[in-house]
Amino acid sequence: MQSAVYIRAIRGSWLLIAVFVACGGIGLGALAQSREPVYTSEARLLVTFTPTLEHPSQQTSRLMQRLAKTYTTAVATPRVTEPVIGKLGLDTTPEELGEQITASSPVNSHEIRVTVTDTSAARAAAIVNALAAELGTIAARNKPSAELPANVGISVVSGASVPGKPEPVRWPLHALAGAFAGFGIGLGLAVLRGRRNDDAQTGVPLRR
Repeated sequence: MQSAVYIRAIRGSWLLIAVFVACGGIGLGALAQSREPVYTSEARLLVTFTPTLEHPSQQTSRLMQRLAKTYTTAVATPRVTEPVIGKLGLDTTPEELGEQITASSPVNSHEIRVTVTDTSAARAAAIVNALAAELGTIAARNKPSAELPANVGISVVSGASVPGKPEPVRWPLHALAGAFAGFGIGLGLAVLRGRRNDDAQTGVPLRR
């Protein structure tokens, strides 16, 4: 029954719906295209032990994996971002900087990948390298213990470089999202118009 209402609304007000679809798609697509370009820079880090363990036990390997996950989670927290803001003199808050950061660690590995997006290419690279250095400082505070067989360190496998071009704007996805939103609005208005017409023909007032 409900589907019949929608089908009738589309048939009766297809032009209205088409206008909203076009306006939504073009509007959101143009808005995405006009946004300030952003740059992405990435560094790859590795959790290590000093001195290096030639044949780490299975338990030690699992511990290194847990440490990698722990540091990955910590990258975007104020514990790491606040010192970075101070060192680089950034005009932002720890929470806002955290939103620019993406960190991940592949399954069953000691690797950490840190990515930063920023409107400045040079600043994006500087932030990533500063985050890596701060993680290394935090890791160095872990002293050897019964669980930790050696000093924990974070080595840089590949440092962040200044990106040469901004991230591509995915305006087709934005345009598609805008078109769907426009379709929803247009369909809602078409259904409302159909009910008003039905009430006018039957003499039943529209319920508010």
